[in-house]
Amino acid sequence: MVQVAGASWLGARGALAADATKAGLPAAQATLLCAGISNVFALDMARAEQQFAQVATAASNNAAGHVWHALAVLGRVMIEGPARVDEARIAADARAALAAVEPCRADGSGWRELYDGVAALLLARHAVNAGDGAAAVLLLAGALQDVRAATRCTAAAADADVLLGAYEVFINGTPWYLRLPAAMLVAPGDDAAGLARLERGAQQACLFGVPARVVLAIVYAWREQYDRALQVCDELQARLPGNHQVDALRAHILLREGRVADAATALARVIARVKQDPRPGAVALLADHYYELGRLAMLTTNYPAAGAHFEAACAASGRKQALRAWSTLRLGTVYDAQQQRAAAEREYARAAELAASVPIVRQYAHLFLREPYAGQCLE
Repeated sequence: MVQVAGASWLGARGALAADATKAGLPAAQATLLCAGISNVFALDMARAEQQFAQVATAASNNAAGHVWHALAVLGRVMIEGPARVDEARIAADARAALAAVEPCRADGSGWRELYDGVAALLLARHAVNAGDGAAAVLLLAGALQDVRAATRCTAAAADADVLLGAYEVFINGTPWYLRLPAAMLVAPGDDAAGLARLERGAQQACLFGVPARVVLAIVYAWREQYDRALQVCDELQARLPGNHQVDALRAHILLREGRVADAATALARVIARVKQDPRPGAVALLADHYYELGRLAMLTTNYPAAGAHFEAACAASGRKQALRAWSTLRLGTVYDAQQQRAAAEREYARAAELAASVPIVRQYAHLFLREPYAGQCLE
């Protein structure tokens, strides 16, 4: 069922995607790569990782299998939380992709430039996590240079547009102390150009059409074009019924529009479906959805429901230490809102202990230990 849902996204573009990913791959590996990409979009990360690992092993001198394996591992990390070996595995895949000689730049397709750009982005993320900001900036600049080069090549242009467009739009949404250095050291943002690239990528990209639509929905919501954002969600939901994150995206858009009750209903439906889905990648989303339901309950001052949702988020958080810390902090705010100061202080102290790798949670916890939570916006 999941494979059918994912494969339906490529639909008539299946042959085009196979051609695009071939670039040096034997036909069998190109087909397997496309199957893995479909499973990524269907949230079946475990199967996708296996398929990409097979491609990377069978065609170790081709960048495609290494890049997509790294992306699948990263997707699983974002959904389930990190395991100790995951960060090293992502970095190793990215380095293997950069060291591969296929596809070559001389073929003019742009796939080599695109894969190099994605690998450099993954290494930039790794550098940030390691506290090496200077290396991250250099890697990001190199990545965008490669991606921009890919936009000038016919085969990979639309997929490269998705990455470059996302950067151009999102960098303008960052605080000035990040936006200005990025403009000077990497590349400036450009909302209009970025949106045009994303819209083009959503229609024409072989591999990144799904991410393009997800980003488009967010950008439309930022611009208060809620009908367009929800229309994109409808398209995604129709083509990817096994991807519960589409429903969560819909809830996010409804909340931005001020439709709190509708957002809560959407999230409750997601939770009901996720509970019937045995995939680890689906079950791991429960904590995130419970946390968002808790936030919505706080907005409507339904404190008992908020507390229950945050407790459920803690219980389902698994390896997601940061989410557990946030949920515990939020439990403290629920108790403060109900004038139960002793219980609130207990949760803030627990949150401070859990937040070793989440400085903002630790700061809030210490602040609210000194003085009660008074309704501040935290996220």
